[in-house]
Amino acid sequence: MWFWVVKEVDTSTSNVFRVGGRIKRYFNSVFKYFGGDNDSQEKETISDSIFNKYQQIMASVSSTNTSICGIDVGSENCYVAVARAGGIEILLNEYSQRSTPAYIAFGGNQRELGVSAKQKQMMNLQNTCYAPSLIVGKKFSDLNLKNIPNRISEENGQVIITVNHDGQERKFTPTQVMAMLFTKLRQISGNVIDCVFNCPNYFTEPEKRALIDAATISGLNPLKVIPDMTAVALYYGFYRANNSQDSSVVVFVDCGQTSTQTSIVLFNHKENVLRVLDSEYQPNIGGKLFDELLADHFIQQKNLKLNNRARYRLIAECEKLKKQMSANSNELPINIECLYDDRDFSARIDRKTFEDLSAHLLVEIKKMLSLAFQRASEKYEKDFAEKFGKFKVDSVEIVGGTSRIPAIKQMIREIFSIEPSTTLNADEAVARGCALQCAILSPTFKIAKELHIQDALAYQINFKYRQFDAPEFKKSQLLYPRGHQFPFTKQISLTISSLPLVVAFDYVANDGSLVELSAFEIKNPPNIDVSEILQKNQIKLKVRVDANGLVSVYSSSVSYEKPEVTNEAMDQSQPEEKMETDDNNSEQPAQAQDSNAANAEPKRKSKPKMEGIDLIVETKFIAGKLAKEDVQLFIEEECNLILADKNWKEKTDAKNALEEFIYEWRDRIQNEGYDPFINPLDKPKFVEQLEINEKWLYEQDELEKMHSKSVYDERTNSMANAYGNKILNRRREFENRPRFLEQLGQRLQQANKLMKKSEPEEKDEVEKFIKEINEKFVWFEDVQGKFNNSCTYDDPPFTCDEIGQKTKEVEAAITRLHNSRTRRAEQKRKEMEDAAKAKAEAKAAEAKPEKTAEANAGESNETNGQMEVDPQTEASS
Repeated sequence: MWFWVVKEVDTSTSNVFRVGGRIKRYFNSVFKYFGGDNDSQEKETISDSIFNKYQQIMASVSSTNTSICGIDVGSENCYVAVARAGGIEILLNEYSQRSTPAYIAFGGNQRELGVSAKQKQMMNLQNTCYAPSLIVGKKFSDLNLKNIPNRISEENGQVIITVNHDGQERKFTPTQVMAMLFTKLRQISGNVIDCVFNCPNYFTEPEKRALIDAATISGLNPLKVIPDMTAVALYYGFYRANNSQDSSVVVFVDCGQTSTQTSIVLFNHKENVLRVLDSEYQPNIGGKLFDELLADHFIQQKNLKLNNRARYRLIAECEKLKKQMSANSNELPINIECLYDDRDFSARIDRKTFEDLSAHLLVEIKKMLSLAFQRASEKYEKDFAEKFGKFKVDSVEIVGGTSRIPAIKQMIREIFSIEPSTTLNADEAVARGCALQCAILSPTFKIAKELHIQDALAYQINFKYRQFDAPEFKKSQLLYPRGHQFPFTKQISLTISSLPLVVAFDYVANDGSLVELSAFEIKNPPNIDVSEILQKNQIKLKVRVDANGLVSVYSSSVSYEKPEVTNEAMDQSQPEEKMETDDNNSEQPAQAQDSNAANAEPKRKSKPKMEGIDLIVETKFIAGKLAKEDVQLFIEEECNLILADKNWKEKTDAKNALEEFIYEWRDRIQNEGYDPFINPLDKPKFVEQLEINEKWLYEQDELEKMHSKSVYDERTNSMANAYGNKILNRRREFENRPRFLEQLGQRLQQANKLMKKSEPEEKDEVEKFIKEINEKFVWFEDVQGKFNNSCTYDDPPFTCDEIGQKTKEVEAAITRLHNSRTRRAEQKRKEMEDAAKAKAEAKAAEAKPEKTAEANAGESNETNGQMEVDPQTEASS
């Protein structure tokens, strides 16, 4: 009989998902996809062509030191954030905008990515792909083709997008289109390699794997795929959480362009743990649906018959009107010029009418929020009420553009009994959370507080298995219920009779159907058959849901009992020693020996020892993951497209430079501002060359022929070197020459003044200085004479740089003479001070003997007086 046992092993905090930041470089990820196992030398190498193309890609994008990058891939706009010493910063694109539209346009000879693609969408509707995240990883049957203007088809079970590009019909998969968007975001980030990007909470495993493959094709190494609401919660918990409490419950609501999501998160501030209690979502209700409701209302009201282009123009204007109604409850107008058949469109609507039109959508959003509140409170009361107290919502944070609708704010206020807060940036919170997660995972970046994430599964995951010879799987059994935390590992014990064993996983979709995720085959190890062991022992599988929410069989093994081998030699050696001991002890009686032998302990039985055999786990099927051959093929195609875009841009820039040169010089000649500097003999030749090249450009445009960059550069440089640069140089020299000559004249006059003041001791130096200055003065007069006799359209005999060099030489000579005189003056001053000091000392020395003689005379008089007084004093006494 077959049965299975599940043993749970919590690895959410102890085994934190970590991948090295700079250690796993870009080519390591390519080797991983192309090479597979490191043991196989055949799989470790990539063809030289792939490597060379990737080198060209690296060279084509500007490189920076940015390594901590978070990418928000939205359905309408994308954001790139980097973590730096000063905090988290949003990078600007080439248009100096913080957001980059998720648009990819084909047609012509160059792809348009981002802002330029959105600007040309209405003129190139069928060849413009937008919001690739909505179709990546999905089946053809799951797509809503009504809202996709592109040509979508199904080939070999894959969704195919057909576009016209470079004069031919090209077919791409959604993963390839997604990789093109990642390529654009990677260029904005400055050629970053390691990153963390987001995905909606409702994304399934196939959709996540398709995103990872797309990032790999574009040259990124994704460290983690984090759900939208978890990224917002991480950013909130790091910067905005109230750490004065032990715990807090925060509700996050995201009303985006195409979906609405909510998560209720428990923050354990003491242990720095972020636990997602519940996540709910409405994948098909977002701001775009509200815009389409308004557009359909006006179409029905005015009885309009619009084509796709006109309808998308109306939807774009309805989006602007929706934003205006969020701030104004009065009736507002909408006006569009030449909407259809050269007719203008105008209408009016107020907020009340808009809310009535979208009442059914607001009801679905309300159900979603109520369900999230109910499930989160039940889970909290069951698992955390004893530790943290009664369930209470401390704050509600709303993000996303559609969250500005007043009806949604009122709905949140009624359900959670708290005023919604808008302290987070509604558009950039996800990107900032992704950058913060990348900083946590990277070993090269230190952060003040590391939050451990315990996310919740969005779908229920089931487990089923069958032996290799069995026709069908056993009935699916619940492995991970919906809302189960991850990352997490469970150990499964199965009783089977033989190998191979096939293990499969599936998830329960929104409509209740089972969708296969992956399948793995468990095999015997080489040269070992475990069939006999399986008769008495169970096989153990470790099934892990990693930090990306991807399920896989981590390992498989079987354990059995192996008895220890008894050592008979030791058993035999012990009695011999006893016999030797007994022979040496003559006092012990023979009866004592017999009693000892009778009371001897019996031999111990061998202990059973458990040993394990690791089994081989082989992947048979993973939904949404591309084969290694397909990844290599798509990388080659992406490399070719990037190089083609680069080459076309270089050609276009060179052509525009030639055209700009022609028009600019034609205007200069016509305005006669440069006539004094153009040789009358060269002017007709120059004009003729401009006309020839202009005519050649028009002819090539009519033939729709594009030449290489060198062809355009050669024509531009030939005219510039023969005429243009010379004319510009003459005018520049003519305008700057008076200033340079004036400076040289001033320095020569200054030198002339220095020559008039000379002393005998500097005769040689002054003569050398005079000789040098006279040479410069002669050269200066020669320059002035030649310039007076030359024309403005002649090449100058002397350039301003040469005049400036002579000025510097004169300044250097003046400085040398001035320094020499200063040094001599200082030396004279010092000599005078020394002489005055010596004179003062000599005078002091002469005065000292006179004072000494006077002092000696005074001392002798005092001595005589004392000698005279003393005898009288003695006589009187």
